[in-house]
Amino acid sequence: MSDPLEKRLTRKKDTKECLGLLMDHLMDEPIRAFIEPERVLSQLDRAFDQRVTERVIEEHLRPFIEREKIRSQKRQDTLGDWVSSEMQAELRTLSMRPVYLDRDFLRSAVQDASVKHMVKSIVQETLDRFITTLKPGGSGGGLVGSVGRSALGFASRAGKGILGQIGGQFEQQLQGAVASFAANSTSLMLDRLVVILTSPETAQHFGRSGATIYDSTMRQKTHRVWTFIEREIPLDDLLDAVPGQCLHILNRADVRDGILDEVSAILNGLGDQPLRTLFADDAQVNAWTEDIVHHATPIVNRFAKSRAFKAWLKG
Repeated sequence: MSDPLEKRLTRKKDTKECLGLLMDHLMDEPIRAFIEPERVLSQLDRAFDQRVTERVIEEHLRPFIEREKIRSQKRQDTLGDWVSSEMQAELRTLSMRPVYLDRDFLRSAVQDASVKHMVKSIVQETLDRFITTLKPGGSGGGLVGSVGRSALGFASRAGKGILGQIGGQFEQQLQGAVASFAANSTSLMLDRLVVILTSPETAQHFGRSGATIYDSTMRQKTHRVWTFIEREIPLDDLLDAVPGQCLHILNRADVRDGILDEVSAILNGLGDQPLRTLFADDAQVNAWTEDIVHHATPIVNRFAKSRAFKAWLKG
């Protein structure tokens, strides 16, 4: 003869009632009955086990990315479509705020050898181009080639090439002066650059630029963003490194201590309250309960008919 419990758990109506009672009981249990700081760490260790994260990335994340790229091309939506109007207003306001750069950081950054070389090269090239415009036959005819032909026309004809020789010597002297100026004035120009970049006027300019960049970004097609990521970012290599990075973070003693502190802080504030307080209202609790009972009932029915359960009843 079957055990009464076995008979009741094989009937759909009784199983639903039993699961409903269980859900009500769980909802009234204090939150700390479900959460222990040390167990949270253990669960995280298991969830981010390198073998698990590698499998999830390979079997789920990579295929999702490929499917999403195809979907985005079909949708032709923009980044702005994914952001509510309220959030867009807040983000745009933030993007328009003046950007004040840290002066000490900039001073340190401009002392880098590559930055100095870049500024020196820009200055020297700019001045070299300016000298080129002064030469006869230079861009725009050259200062001597245009103005000189009219204002110094007589000297040009009567000097029998003397002006050309003087021009060549003058050009060499200018080029030497340019090189010396670029070499000796780089630090001065970088100091001035720091002053300009940290001025209130520049902060306002950055703010206006931020709004322009934000508007342009929100108009970008989602598929174009995926294309940019695929072209410019080594996504495959980054995904390969994610499992090891997760493990690296969780193995840090300060991270583990921080997790324990945060879980303890949550329990100090909510630990003695019933689980149902985490939900918005009773209607939401009821909806969750109904959904869980609906999906769990056939599972429990099959379990009640299993050999393992029947053996447990007899034991």
